[in-house]
Amino acid sequence: MNENYYLQSDIKEIFNNLKHLKKNLSGKKFLISGANGFLGKYFIKSLIEINKSLSKKIKILAIDIKFDQCEIYNDKNVKKLKQDINSIKNITFKSNYVLHAAGIPSPKHYYNKPIEAIFTSITGTKKLLEYSKKNNSKFIFFSSSEIYGNPDSKNIPTSETYNGNVSCIEDRSCYDEGKRVGETLCYFYKIKQKVNVAIFRPFNVFGPGMPKNDYRVFPRFFSSIKSSRPITIFKNGKQTRTFCYVSDAITAMFLVIIKGNKFVYNIGTDGPEVNMSVLHKKIEKSIGKKVKSININYPKNYPQVEPQRRCPDITKIKRELNFKNRVTLIESIKRFYSWSSKYY
Repeated sequence: MNENYYLQSDIKEIFNNLKHLKKNLSGKKFLISGANGFLGKYFIKSLIEINKSLSKKIKILAIDIKFDQCEIYNDKNVKKLKQDINSIKNITFKSNYVLHAAGIPSPKHYYNKPIEAIFTSITGTKKLLEYSKKNNSKFIFFSSSEIYGNPDSKNIPTSETYNGNVSCIEDRSCYDEGKRVGETLCYFYKIKQKVNVAIFRPFNVFGPGMPKNDYRVFPRFFSSIKSSRPITIFKNGKQTRTFCYVSDAITAMFLVIIKGNKFVYNIGTDGPEVNMSVLHKKIEKSIGKKVKSININYPKNYPQVEPQRRCPDITKIKRELNFKNRVTLIESIKRFYSWSSKYY
C-alpha cells in the first residue's frame, strides 16, 4: 500500500459514497490521461477499490509521460501507457469513458512551462476528443476554476453561467486560456460531432498525495510546518478561497461521470470562504500548535497576479446529482497534517 500517494481511508470513504452506483461501472473501460497525477491516482485507486465488489471488472488504460513506483499500476486491470498526450496515437484500447486529467495545475510549474501548459489543454484535448468520437466514449475534460479569472464580487459565489473576467496576456494566462480553448473544443465536438462531453471546473481541490514541491497553498504551508519553518503568505494574505477535500471532489466527479447529463459542473465546496490569514489560524486550531508566518511578495518564478476571491456556486451538482460535501475544512486540515507529517 502506497499511502504516500493517497490515504486508504479516503479511498474507502469514496467507495462508501458511491457503492449504490457501483453496478453502473461494472465491466466499463476507462482511459485516464494524467494518470500519474494527484487526481489521476485517486481515480485509479478508487476504481480498483470498486472492482473488489464487482464480478465483471473495470479495465483502465493509464496514460502519462512518467509513472511513480505506486502499486496501483501493478493491478491486473490497469495497463500503463507511457506517452506524451500531445503526441499520442494508435490507441487500440476501446473505452467507455475518457478522463482527460493531464495538465500542469500548479501556478509555479505552469508559469515556468507556459507553452507545455497551453498545448496540453489544446492539442492533447483534441486528440482525445477524436479518440472519443471514434470509440463513442463519454469524454470528461478536467478544466479549472481559473477559467473564471478574477470574478467581481457580484459573481461570487461563481456559477457555471459566468463568462469570466480574464486576460489573455497575464502571467496565469497560459493555464487559464489553455483551459478556455479546451472547453471551446469540447463545446464544438459536442454540438457538431455529437461527442458526449462533460466538463469539470474544480475549485482548490487538495488532499494527501500532493507533492511537497507542488507550491499550491496546502503543500507549501505543510512542507514548511514539517521542517519547522514559517509558512509564507503572499502579499497581505487577504486572497480568499474555498478548499475542497479530495474525497469529496472525487465523489462529485464520479456522480457526474455516472449520472450527469449537463455540459459543465463546478466541483468544490461553497464554504467557508477564508483568506490566507484566517486559514493560518484554522491550521493552528486543527493541529493544536502555533505556526509562525511571514508575508512575502510573489517569488520571481511565480505568477505575479492571482484572483482575489474564489468560491463556487455548486447549486447545479447539489440539485441534479444530490451531491453534498462531507469533509469539513477543519477535518480536512487534520487529515492533510497527519499525512504530510509522515510523508513530507
